Amino acid sequence: MCKPIRRRRLIRNGPSRRGATLVLIAVMSSALVGMGALVINWSFIELTNTQLRSATDAAAKAAAVALSQTQNKSDARAAAKQLVKNYYIGGQKLKITNADIEFGNGTQDGQGGYTFTPDVSPLNCARVTARCGEGAATSSVPVFFSNLMPEGTFDLQKEATAGRYDHDVCVVVDRSGSMAWDLSGEDFSYPAEYNNDSTLQNYFRAPHPTESRWAKLVEALESFKDVIDSRNLNAQVGLASYSSDYTFGLFESSKVTQDQVMSPDTGDFLDAAYAIGQEPIIGDTDIKAGIDNGRLILTSSSERRMTATRTMVLLSDGRKTSGGNPLTGASKAFDKRITVHTVSFGDGADQQALTDIAEATGGRHYHALTGDQLADAFKDIAEQLPAILME
Repeated sequence: MCKPIRRRRLIRNGPSRRGATLVLIAVMSSALVGMGALVINWSFIELTNTQLRSATDAAAKAAAVALSQTQNKSDARAAAKQLVKNYYIGGQKLKITNADIEFGNGTQDGQGGYTFTPDVSPLNCARVTARCGEGAATSSVPVFFSNLMPEGTFDLQKEATAGRYDHDVCVVVDRSGSMAWDLSGEDFSYPAEYNNDSTLQNYFRAPHPTESRWAKLVEALESFKDVIDSRNLNAQVGLASYSSDYTFGLFESSKVTQDQVMSPDTGDFLDAAYAIGQEPIIGDTDIKAGIDNGRLILTSSSERRMTATRTMVLLSDGRKTSGGNPLTGASKAFDKRITVHTVSFGDGADQQALTDIAEATGGRHYHALTGDQLADAFKDIAEQLPAILME
């Protein structure tokens, strides 16, 4: 007789449990919808962040390349603004303004990174700031399910710096009479092939094509060129040479000559060096005149670039026997942000003077006794020139 009563209780409690379950399902469904909305919007925000990062990186690179190629900041800004038109952030076309693009100098910070300083020459970097939000050229990005979110839009900002080191290089070489000597270290000692001729004959003839100091210099310059070309440094290289004003009969020399303007074809300066060796090289050693002429090539010629790092490579096999104080020339070069690396060649070279010149300009001094050591010095200088930078 108890079973029917228990049955009636079960029937009475059934609708109450079903109602509680429906409420629970409704609450959980709402929570799942809310969580789904959060996940979708979180994914959307991450996607737009990635889109904005890609656009900013590309715009900075475009500005840096255009600045290097055109040497014009307006053209570089135009290149960056044109490129970002290809990018959509949250369904809207990205826009940047001139104020979002700045130019400056990037230098190594000694910790594997770079430091960007706005409006400091050489202008080897472009920094782009892309923004979506209040005060930006691009509006805030709308979210999905805005009725479920605390805010209906969100703001974004990304910054990228890109640049590359362009190099304006002037090689300044000694073409005084001693550069026709051999590598024995003895004054007026010429290659063995010329031993049967008088000193006067040897002095007024072209340097030996393989065994003279000049020949070893040309070989070292070939190594210098090869390294620059292999590293794709976007370099322009010029050549100047110095000795002294000297005339003897039909033979004469000038204290300094501009043998090759800076050219992106690095074979040009090498051809000019080879051509010098086809004629007698005579005269004394006016190192300051060489430095001064190298400075003018790097700063006053039409080939100079506002984006370029300026480097002078100065070679001498002797001591100052003519002209002014080389350190005065080095100081003027430093004032024009020129780094001078110096190479002394042979026992007769004034190593201390060339060391002082390098130290005064932030450069390095190298000493070479042999042709191989000379080539190694020039290769090391080329390898130390900084290349592309990116932040």
